[in-house]
Amino acid sequence: MSTGKTSVFAVPLAGVLTMCGLVTQSLAQETHFNELANLPFAEGRPTKETTQTLKDELLFQRATQTYLWAMPLINTLGMQVGSEKTFGAGYNVLPIWKERLDAKTLVTTPNSDVLYAMSYVDLGKDGPMVMDAPARLQGILLDYWQRPIPVDGGKFFGDVGFAGPDGGKGGSFCCCHRDTKGQCRRATTSTVQAPTTSSFSCAGSMRTRKT
Repeated sequence: MSTGKTSVFAVPLAGVLTMCGLVTQSLAQETHFNELANLPFAEGRPTKETTQTLKDELLFQRATQTYLWAMPLINTLGMQVGSEKTFGAGYNVLPIWKERLDAKTLVTTPNSDVLYAMSYVDLGKDGPMVMDAPARLQGILLDYWQRPIPVDGGKFFGDVGFAGPDGGKGGSFCCCHRDTKGQCRRATTSTVQAPTTSSFSCAGSMRTRKT
């Protein structure tokens, strides 16, 4: 009975503590905003101290935005470093999970209903790559900013397999930097033009080879 009572009271208590935290944070933000809004001006111009305070605030806000916008890139690089440390590096290295992912897996926002395989390709170092996708595959091709890479001129955005141009029947995808499209010499099903030289694939079993 005591365990049950503890659980009953713990839920409302946790909710109250959470709301208190949100209120405190909101008040702190409002107080900081008021401090900036009420900085002293002399004859319609900011004082020397006000100017420095506003410059510091601008630098802080820009640093915050830089950090937030860089998170997808840093996250991808972190997964690459961890993967290469464990399984080795190279365009022909494709680690495949034996089991479905769970909350303990160090991958950002994975789905738990599929088996994952992830590979990292340096198009600047190795040049254009051909990715052979087998039938009945569901995958996506991303750049290191985790933006879907257009396939066939934008008809598809990163999709390989069921939602891609092959419709789940399988095919070969030439992945190249957008400035080197002409280097895809071998016959392929589709062309993937990456805006950056580094690409990241997240899919089922997919073989990568040079053109």
